[in-house]
Order: sequence, then C-alpha cells, then structure tokens
Amino acid sequence: MKATGISNNFEFLLPGNIALLHGYQYKQMGCDIRIYEEIDPMIDASTGDYRFKTHLCNGVEQEAKAYLIGKELTDLFRGAACITSTLDYEDNPLQHITLQGVIKNGKRIHYNEYPSEAPGLFQEMSRTIAPSAAHTKTFTGTPETLLIEKCKTDTALYALLKYFSFEQNWVTLYRAYDTLNYIYKNDENLEKPFETSEANRFRCSANNYVITETSSRHGYQGEPEKKVSSTMTLREAQKFIRDACHEYVVGRLEE
Repeated sequence: MKATGISNNFEFLLPGNIALLHGYQYKQMGCDIRIYEEIDPMIDASTGDYRFKTHLCNGVEQEAKAYLIGKELTDLFRGAACITSTLDYEDNPLQHITLQGVIKNGKRIHYNEYPSEAPGLFQEMSRTIAPSAAHTKTFTGTPETLLIEKCKTDTALYALLKYFSFEQNWVTLYRAYDTLNYIYKNDENLEKPFETSEANRFRCSANNYVITETSSRHGYQGEPEKKVSSTMTLREAQKFIRDACHEYVVGRLEE
C-alpha cells in the first residue's frame, strides 16, 4: 500500500473483528495514520486484515522505536475514537482497537522484550519529522486523525486522548476530569463543562472508598462523618466525563 508522504516499510496490524475499521480506508486521512485493508487477490471479499502506515516512521531503522510509534498512534486513535463516538464506553467496539503486530519488509517482528512506553516520543517525532507538502495542504482526515494532528502541539488534548485509550475506571476518569477543568480554567472563551451538582456526585463517588471501595481514587480513610446520599455508578461516570470531553473536542474540530 502506497501513501503520499510515507516512505518506510513498517506496517502495523489492527484487529480484524472490528467492522467499523472497514470504513476508514475510504476516507482521506493524514499521513500520521493511514488505515487500509490488505487485499487477497484470490478472494472477492473483505479479508478483515486491517493495517496502517505512518510517515512518523520515515527514516526509522530501529524496530523497537517503530513499535513504540505504532503503539502510541494506536492508543491515540483508540482514545480519539472513544471520545468522538456517541456510544457508551461499554458498548463501543472501538475501545478494543489494539496493536496486533508489526511488519517490516513483509515479515513480522518480535517486540515482546521492547519497552511498551516512551514518554515524549510522539511529541519528539512530531517536531523532528515534518509532513510532506501535500499532506500539509490537503489534510482533511477523519475526526480521529484530526485530533491526533492537533494534539501534537496541545499537551492537554494529548492527555485526554491518552486517558480515553485506557480502561475507563474511576482513576482514569478523574484524570480526564482534572485535565478538562484545566483547559476550561485557562480559556476564558469556554463555558464551564460540568454542571455543579453532577460534578459533586462524580467527585464524591470517585474519591470515596466507602462508595467505590478498592477502585476508588483514594484509599480507605475511615467511615465518612456524614452519610453520602448523592453518588454515581461507574457507567454514569463514564458517560458524564465522555459527554463533557466530547463537547470540547467537537469544538476543537471546528477550529
């Protein structure tokens, strides 16, 4: 598969059982992540062999570094897909998008012993590898790839995408809540994203061991002095935070 601006031999494998990936190959996408389906000329049907390539691997020789770039892009794509979707987290098949393998020059590489995280790598690659002129002028992309493009220069947006790539538990949701509060606090043109009573319910549930036990943000600190009456379930909290983040990123996409 050839793509404008991409000049490397790394391919990154995606799950074949997520039908929603089929539509991405027909949409104009930026060079950061070009999803496509590998075709088998012997069969006249979908192969379900979804892959992507990226210009961020141009000039990369080390397999370990290419793997880290591919994993980071997969995580960011998953996070962006979960934020931009209107499906609840538990019902969204895109939450299961994970890196399934890496191919170099047609052969799978083994990366089990490679580190799984490299803080700052995406920002470093975004600074040092400029996209092609065609990419810069014609970039339209999908909502997910547009957000990945924007988060290169926006640390708070990058953090939101990463948090939504993680399991949506109380700790992760609170990190997203903190980040979104920071964004709105530092931009006077934005209205507050959280209705006060709902935010109180969320914070109370996320922080209180008596309510959410070992999944709570804090450890056990004794029984509360007052009975807690207004709480959220985890599923309610997932929707509460996702809706607020969804509203914010939709605004970013319109910029």
